Amino acid sequence: MPPARTEKGVKKDADPLMPILPDRLRAAMQLGQWTSATLAVEMDRASKRPLGTENRQTIHALAQASALTRCRASRRKLLARVLQVPEQWLAGETVTTGRPGELAMHHITASSPRATLAGLRLHVQLIRACARDIDTYRPVETDADPARAREDVLQQFSWCLGQLLSARRWRFALLQEQAPRSVLAELTELLAPSPPTEREEEENAVLGLIAALKFALWPWYKGKRDLNYGRLHALAIATSHRGEPILLSGPPPQRIVRKDGRVFAPDDPRTPFALLGWATAQNNDAFTTKKRKNS
Repeated sequence: MPPARTEKGVKKDADPLMPILPDRLRAAMQLGQWTSATLAVEMDRASKRPLGTENRQTIHALAQASALTRCRASRRKLLARVLQVPEQWLAGETVTTGRPGELAMHHITASSPRATLAGLRLHVQLIRACARDIDTYRPVETDADPARAREDVLQQFSWCLGQLLSARRWRFALLQEQAPRSVLAELTELLAPSPPTEREEEENAVLGLIAALKFALWPWYKGKRDLNYGRLHALAIATSHRGEPILLSGPPPQRIVRKDGRVFAPDDPRTPFALLGWATAQNNDAFTTKKRKNS
């Protein structure tokens, strides 16, 4: 018996059924303000097929399914391309930047595909802008490897973003006696899933924080304004009542030289390398306090 064929004459064996999560498909559509009809049209345009080839009812059925479902591999790949999301994320796999800022949002991203996708997109965009700033400076008078110093800056920047995008962090910081008393209790509280009665409200709060931070930082991201790294760090510390120690891979540079030859101090808030100076001071303060307690 010859292999089964689709209506277009393509062997089904060459276009197998692949898993896709409906809630993630819905999240990507909602964030992009797509309907099944507009998405079907754009998929046809992106694949240079005649309009009407993609069935909007099929997209609607995939997005409204109640559990993991399957679609043709070619359709899932095209959906990911048009929606601008990783295909493996649509399939249910975990997609992460590997940066510390994501930890502060773990409790909401575990239950909200919309917050996960919106947070991941903003994180990637702002990390890219921070890397652009780093590349305009050259650290001097330092024993640290320049590549490691660059990575340390990106790690500190990501940590700051995580604090500012966590609605639970803001609750800890603003309410009296709300913050956990120990580091372990705080970590447990941060990673715990939202209660069912608060899940939707917290999701909306996080999406609001993401939208607000994007609006505030977009001129900097576009290269039209400079970021004050000192204020960013101060806001992040304000939501982290404990001022958690941040570990660095080496000592921060003693001086920073911009491409135009201008020299900056290591703690100048206009340079991203200032985040390394603050992290070092924070670690030193924690060490001094611990030493005094033990003496």
